[in-house]
Amino acid sequence: MKEIRTLFNSVFGKKSSPVSKTQFQFADINSPTFSMFGNNIYASDVVRACIHVIASNVAKAKPKYIVKNSTGVIPQNGTFQRMIAEQPNKIQNTYDFIYKLVTQLELNGNAFAYADIDGTQVNGLYTIDSNTANLVCDPMGNLYLRFYTWMGKQYTFPYESIIHLRKHYANNEFYGDNPSNALMPTLQLLQTTNEGISNGVKQSAYIRGLLTVQGMLQPDDIEKQKQQFMNDFLSSSNNGGVIVSDSKGSFTPLEMKPMLVDADQMAEIRNMVYRFFNLNEGIVTSKYTEQDWDSFYENCIEPVCLQLSLEFTNKLFTPTERSFGNQIIFETNRLQYASTKTKISLAKDLAAYGLFTINEMREVFNLAPVPDGDKRLQTLNVVNAQRADEYQLGDIQDSKNKDDSNMGDGDIKDEG
Repeated sequence: MKEIRTLFNSVFGKKSSPVSKTQFQFADINSPTFSMFGNNIYASDVVRACIHVIASNVAKAKPKYIVKNSTGVIPQNGTFQRMIAEQPNKIQNTYDFIYKLVTQLELNGNAFAYADIDGTQVNGLYTIDSNTANLVCDPMGNLYLRFYTWMGKQYTFPYESIIHLRKHYANNEFYGDNPSNALMPTLQLLQTTNEGISNGVKQSAYIRGLLTVQGMLQPDDIEKQKQQFMNDFLSSSNNGGVIVSDSKGSFTPLEMKPMLVDADQMAEIRNMVYRFFNLNEGIVTSKYTEQDWDSFYENCIEPVCLQLSLEFTNKLFTPTERSFGNQIIFETNRLQYASTKTKISLAKDLAAYGLFTINEMREVFNLAPVPDGDKRLQTLNVVNAQRADEYQLGDIQDSKNKDDSNMGDGDIKDEG
C-alpha cells in the first residue's frame, strides 16, 4: 500500500495549476443514491454482471499507434506503442486500465484518466478515482479539472491532459448523466422482490405448527412448555419422528407456503436492467448466438472503442502531430465470435482478395501465429485495380497475335 501511495503522489502530487474561482461544477459522480445498495448501483449483482460483460469485452480491444496518410496506414512500433498496448502505468496492464475506465463509464456516466505528458513524451496513463470533480478555468479561459481523490487530496489538471469518456451525454454541456436515477425504480423493484422471497422462505422454515396447552398459564410457563416440546419432539434427537401428546395439550402442524414471484415476472425485471445496458440474457450468461454477438458488438463495444480512439488521439498527440496522420485506434477481432461456418466462408471469400495475412486469419480460428505469417495471400484471379487496363489490353493483344498466327496464305487480313 505504501508503494502505491508513493507512486500516486509522484504522479498526482505535482503542483496544481493556478485557477480562478470555480465557474463550472458538476455533481459528485459517485454520490450515494440508493441506500439499499450501499454507495452505488454496482452493489447490485445484475448491474455488476452487465457492466462486467461490457468492460471485459471492450478491454480485449488492442490499442495501435498508426500513421495514416496518402500512402496508406503505417503501423508504428517502439516504446510508445508498447506502453499503450501492454502497460500504461506501473500498477495496471492495458486490459486492467481499459476495464476500469469502461466500468467507471457504465457506472457513473463519466470516466477519467490522466495522461502524464512531458512535452511530446507520454510517460504514462492513470485512471482517476474521485468523489468529486469540478470544472474550473483560469483568467485566460483555459479549462482545468479539479479532482478530490479517495485519499482526501485535491489535484487540478489541464483538461487537455485528461482522457474523458462520457455516456448518456444529454443534460449537461460537459459531462454525462449518472445512470443511477434512471435505474433506481427497476433496482428497487428487484431488491424488494428478492427480499420478499427471502423473508417468505425464512418464515415458512421457522413456523412448523401450533401447540395448544390447556389451562391458564403464566407467560414464563408457556415458554417452558414450548421449549420442552421442541426439545422432546422437534429436535434431531427424535429419531423415530413420532410425537405423543396427552390430554393437557395438542399440536397442530401448519403448512406455510411463501408467496413467491412468478419466474416470468422475475425474468422480466432482470430483462429491464439488461435492456438498459443494451444487453440480453444470452450475452450476460454467455449463451449468445452469432446474431446476439453482432448486436452486442455494434451497440456496446464499437461505440466505446470509437470514443477511446478519438480521446487517445486528441489527448496524446499535438495538433501538428495529428495533421501528419498520427492516430490511436482500438482494434477488435469481431470474427472470433462468429460461427465456424461463417469463419470458413469468410476465409474463402475475403482471404482471396488479400484482406488478411496468414496470422490474422489464424487468429480468427484461435490458432497461434506462425513465422513469416504476416504475408498476405491472394488468388491469381484478382488483379491490381491500377493495372486492370494493362491486364485487359494484354489479353486483347495476345488474342490478336494468336489470330494472326492462325491465318493461312489465302486469308485476307482486315487492315482497316
